[in-house]
Amino acid sequence: MAKTMGAQVFAIASGKDGVELLKSLGCKAVINGKEDDIFTLAMEFSPSGFDAAIITAGGEAANTAVNCLRKGGRIVYPYGIYPELNIPEEVEATGYHGEPDPEIITRLHRHIILNNITVHISGIFALKDAYKAHEALQKHYLGKLCIEVNSYHRLD
Repeated sequence: MAKTMGAQVFAIASGKDGVELLKSLGCKAVINGKEDDIFTLAMEFSPSGFDAAIITAGGEAANTAVNCLRKGGRIVYPYGIYPELNIPEEVEATGYHGEPDPEIITRLHRHIILNNITVHISGIFALKDAYKAHEALQKHYLGKLCIEVNSYHRLD
């Protein structure tokens, strides 16, 4: 999505399969956070630091990425990341809850349709099997895991 808005995207994947997926989505630079030197490669990509970042996981790699932001850079992250991020004072950080605001969902849907964005879905679970989706979170997966509330609303 950031690319469709004109951003030069530097992405950190989890594993070689994740690197390939993000490259196929058109990210300008993709590295493997489990093997590559995040800080060095990020500074080669953006010597003055990143303007902004979306962080969706915690841990050492996430904190390294946070330290790649320039002074005055901005970061957004979902509340509940564990371990918590160590955010420098000179970086503007905004946490968010995943609450479904109808106006935001409408804007997101419009952006997805207008820009022909494809969301990679790793698995779809029936609501009665939500525990299986929770188990899948503990394993390696690519893209999104989805819970299907009403099968008659399925998009495929």
